[in-house]
Amino acid sequence: MLVLGAGKGQRSSGPSALTTPPGNAKATAAGTVMEAQELGEQVRWLDDALYSLDGLRIRDASVQSASLLSLLELSARPATLAVMKQHGLLPLILETAGTWQFTASPTLKICAALFWAHYCAAVSPPGPGTFALFTRILQESADLGPSGEPGALATLERLASAPHSSASRLPSTLRRDAPALLLQALTERVEDQNDAAAALAWKEGLRCQGGFGIVAQTMLLCVGALTDTSPSEDTVRCLWTLHRSLVLFEAATFACPENAGEACAMQVTSRCTLLAWLVQMVATLASQGLRLGLKKDCMRCAISVLVNLSQNSQAGCEQLLGCGAVGTVLDLITLVVQDGGLDEGLAKGNWDLETWLDELCGCLGLLVNIAEHGPDFRAQLRACASSQDIHAAHAHSGVLQCVLELLKRLHGSTASEPAAPVEISCAPAPEFTSSAPGAKELIVMYASILLGFVVMDDSSLRQHAEEILSDPGLRRPIQSIRLALRFYSGTGALMQENEQNLTALLQSLEAEA
Repeated sequence: MLVLGAGKGQRSSGPSALTTPPGNAKATAAGTVMEAQELGEQVRWLDDALYSLDGLRIRDASVQSASLLSLLELSARPATLAVMKQHGLLPLILETAGTWQFTASPTLKICAALFWAHYCAAVSPPGPGTFALFTRILQESADLGPSGEPGALATLERLASAPHSSASRLPSTLRRDAPALLLQALTERVEDQNDAAAALAWKEGLRCQGGFGIVAQTMLLCVGALTDTSPSEDTVRCLWTLHRSLVLFEAATFACPENAGEACAMQVTSRCTLLAWLVQMVATLASQGLRLGLKKDCMRCAISVLVNLSQNSQAGCEQLLGCGAVGTVLDLITLVVQDGGLDEGLAKGNWDLETWLDELCGCLGLLVNIAEHGPDFRAQLRACASSQDIHAAHAHSGVLQCVLELLKRLHGSTASEPAAPVEISCAPAPEFTSSAPGAKELIVMYASILLGFVVMDDSSLRQHAEEILSDPGLRRPIQSIRLALRFYSGTGALMQENEQNLTALLQSLEAEA
């Protein structure tokens, strides 16, 4: 291997760690002058990379930072990156950096995080030790603050701003934040819709190499920002890190039962599961009233993770029923309907409805997940009450009353010109194709499915629903369920089990009608 200070091209007598000897770059004779030039460039790039790799092994943070910056410069060029991949250098760099201590050198930590982000985008499936460096950086990032040497940070800023880098999609203030660099890169990888195989491989790597646990711990460090009474720049950074951690959990557990099962069983403290902790987060945010921005985005993501963890999962649904999730969800739906502008918003336009579309659909979807599991789960669901219903005297409180109130308002609304948003949220706006249902139709679908499950085992509840909605036979909810089944089946978005449950629900309601 090369020894720093021995001069480029001068090798020591020690064994090489390379899986492919560097001499192989010269094994094929060049047929043309151009080929000879290209081969010469490849050898030079490889020599530069090997020289910097040896610098990583010297126990001096400034030398390690300079060496890793050189490797970052090399890996930023596609041709050089290809040579580094061909000769197995990327996992060697990760393996070496995974043994470092970062507490004394913020610059080294940021360099390592950006290199991990480059590796994440370039390699699939992840190697056996990929998440060792990921974990170490997050473990030593309790301060979550950017700092370091000005000269090196300027170089890092330039590399992070390159269009091919996942860091370029970060707010400029977070491109020097190590947790942000890691979370952005990994989220983009597991969300990659253009390479489903790579996305699945990274989801599995996150689970099998212990990445879930460290991301959960990162969220615990940041959650205090939700109730910070004196917001600062650090508060915003913590909120952003919390949000991206939730987005990562959402993407990693979507359509991946193994990941959802592991996350569902995860303990974040000695007395609290991840699922119960997320319910507490939603309750905290709901008690603050409705607001836009990062807190709303955190709420949306937390609800989506809960939906993923309870999708076709008896254990997840049992946890939801046991930790008070139903009451929290009912409170949030009521809050959106009453305080989210829907009282007037539905009558004057659809902007307010679309603003809270994800939250409403997520809450309704979570309740549907519970109701799908059979009569016993539906009976427990009907017994749950919101905080406003705890002292209610009438028998039709809780879930049934909530969904009936929502459907009444939706069916009585008319459309007009939308209002302008008052604040930009970092969550993407919902996108619909011309054939997809709009915001109102989506919420009506979810609410109708929930209503159907709630009343399907009890004729007296069904009669009550017909009276409240002035809809004998529940014709409108049945029509909405039929449309939902047709749309989601046609797009392939329904799992076989869910399609069978919806079909059985529709047949039951139509038979009674």
